[in-house]
Amino acid sequence: MDRILFPPRPKGKMNPKAELVSAERTGRFVAQRKFNGTRTLMYVDSEGGITLFDRYGRENKYQFSHEQKAEAREALILQAGWEYWLDGELMHFKTKGIKNTLVFYDLLWEKEFLFGCNQIERLQRLAAICNHPISLDTDEKALYVSQSLRLAEVFDNDFMALFEQSFNPTWDWCEGLVLRDRNSVLDTPCYKVNEEVRWQKRCRKPNKNYNH
Repeated sequence: MDRILFPPRPKGKMNPKAELVSAERTGRFVAQRKFNGTRTLMYVDSEGGITLFDRYGRENKYQFSHEQKAEAREALILQAGWEYWLDGELMHFKTKGIKNTLVFYDLLWEKEFLFGCNQIERLQRLAAICNHPISLDTDEKALYVSQSLRLAEVFDNDFMALFEQSFNPTWDWCEGLVLRDRNSVLDTPCYKVNEEVRWQKRCRKPNKNYNH
């Protein structure tokens, strides 16, 4: 391992009524669902070993079992001898409907750190690693990669409708949307904890602890 990576975080928050539709009209952004889990990076070493890290650079208390790691290696398209850092959300204890599952939504390292690689190319590379899944899981939460792995869908339009879906009372797993600037590049070296970036925008539904 060359170094620990820390995932970039959206800078600030956006008001859906005032900003979500206008952001879509610019054509600059793609949207993904914001999963209500624990920010987690999956590190794959050059020998195929898999370790889960939290956003503070610590090994997660929850780690995949030997069976889950074997399943991941079989499901993912990984080049022998390469290292990978896949950014995602571990659905483990916060929600009722999805457990012990890692949802991927970005790629930070593929053989080398992807500094300067634009957002759409990273999403395309991530989809290729996940073997281009096209089917949703049985609960229609994300694209099915394997029993323990999912890939977040990427949307080009209907942002407000997607956001309003998150208000479904059975969707405790979904906090809203994250918008990603399609033309942005990975411009942070990811060596600082909680480093914020402007090419991500967080659009969360309000709750008792959070409002716009």
